[in-house]
Amino acid sequence: MSWAYDFQAAVRAALTGEEALAGWPVVDGGVAGLRPPFVTLGPDLMTDESGVAARLVRLRFAVTLWAGGESVAGLKPAMAAAEQAVLASDPDLPGAALVRLSPINGRTRRDARAGLVRGDLDFEAMVQIVDEEDA
Repeated sequence: MSWAYDFQAAVRAALTGEEALAGWPVVDGGVAGLRPPFVTLGPDLMTDESGVAARLVRLRFAVTLWAGGESVAGLKPAMAAAEQAVLASDPDLPGAALVRLSPINGRTRRDARAGLVRGDLDFEAMVQIVDEEDA
């Protein structure tokens, strides 16, 4: 399942390299003490979608953008840039091939108590396993 790690690394690299997200650290894990703005990866869910002709895995994953304040309007350009970066990523997946990468939905939320707004982007990738040994 090394392809899953490489896929996440490609998404992270695409987000880190996006000029519109300069100054937004991309993290996978704890965010205690991290001040906004920042981007978090995950959670993700993998489902076996294999059939007779091919071994397929559906990967659903989230990218969340966090910013200070109460206005979600200011977050939307960053969300658009993040979505474009993810969709333009070109992951090299050992033992697997990316069949499709699509956005599922996006939403914004306010946490007035914490003084944060967040933008959630959900994606779905369909990956074909072509070499069981490397996958």
